[in-house]
Amino acid sequence: MTEAAAMSAVDELAMLEQQVKDGTAPRGVNARMIRLRKRREKELLGPLAKLLETYEFREGMLFSGRLRRRPKRFESLLEAPQWSTIRVLDLNGHEPDPETLASLLNALPALDTLRGVYGSSLPDVACPRVTELELRSDPAPDELAVSFPNLRKLRVSSPSEPERFWSHPFILGLESVTIDSLTWTGGTLRADDCSWLDHLLGSITFGPALKRMELAEDAVLHGGEFFGLGEALAAARLKGAEIVVVPGEPAPPPRFWS
Repeated sequence: MTEAAAMSAVDELAMLEQQVKDGTAPRGVNARMIRLRKRREKELLGPLAKLLETYEFREGMLFSGRLRRRPKRFESLLEAPQWSTIRVLDLNGHEPDPETLASLLNALPALDTLRGVYGSSLPDVACPRVTELELRSDPAPDELAVSFPNLRKLRVSSPSEPERFWSHPFILGLESVTIDSLTWTGGTLRADDCSWLDHLLGSITFGPALKRMELAEDAVLHGGEFFGLGEALAAARLKGAEIVVVPGEPAPPPRFWS
């Protein structure tokens, strides 16, 4: 698309948005606006359009993006200016070498959330901008403390050694820890899915002291078969928790390997 055509598309989009606001928009305008926005967003992405499987713009700026499964020319585009506004980056299982990932993370001024990371890619230098992390492999607290010293929120699958995981001061100092369907925040443990809790008993047993355990109401009513629920409740009570059912739908469980 030529520069003139691009400007024409921008002008048309602005005109249609104004017509919607005024209530004078013609039939089918929404579909046309969606097509124009998508076209405009791909132009703004530039070379990143070939790297990102999904993305989101907010107020005309790239807010989040998820890499393709096997992104091509990833390393050659690390300095592309289009990265500068991204806040949420999902590696989608891509495993750049630790040095490459550290260079990217420390070059992105707005980034604070990193998802879809494997332990083999953890930077061996501090990446202080990252405050939220989703890790796809067994967590190693010592390495996490080096890579992400300012981390506040961590999401992982069930650790193979829950006692070692929960005894680490770095983990205990986090604001929020999510393991599969369970989230620890302060003295509260929330269960967004009440089935298949038998494999999380170790994390409850060795986790921090609790004041309450919240069960999402819909998870209790429509959760299917509750494997290990009784044992999980008993383990939470031993940690000091009052068991309560809270209204609202459960949050979807993390898709670590979607």
